[in-house]
Amino acid sequence: SEALRKKRFPITKYQSIAIVNLEDTWKPNFIIRQILKIKQRRYERAKFLVDEAHKFAKRFALSPTDNQFITIIFDKNGICKFIHYGEIANVNEVISLIERLIKE
Repeated sequence: SEALRKKRFPITKYQSIAIVNLEDTWKPNFIIRQILKIKQRRYERAKFLVDEAHKFAKRFALSPTDNQFITIIFDKNGICKFIHYGEIANVNEVISLIERLIKE
């Protein structure tokens, strides 16, 4: 999100990764890939990955999202600290959690 981009968290402590499941949308794959190229230019510090084999969703037993986002925050040990399906109403709460995790 824009709020996270503006924070410019230290890259050694924070990484934003978007994992895109191509089957979880009605849009054609080539359109999704074009959108990802545009987003990569806008969010240059983020990583955008396409999960064609659905390994991430299977590994974390994620439900189908019906074109929604899933936000997952892991700590430095890879432990899930936050998971949310859909748009986040209170971005400041998420930013506060990230700030706390960075300090650990």
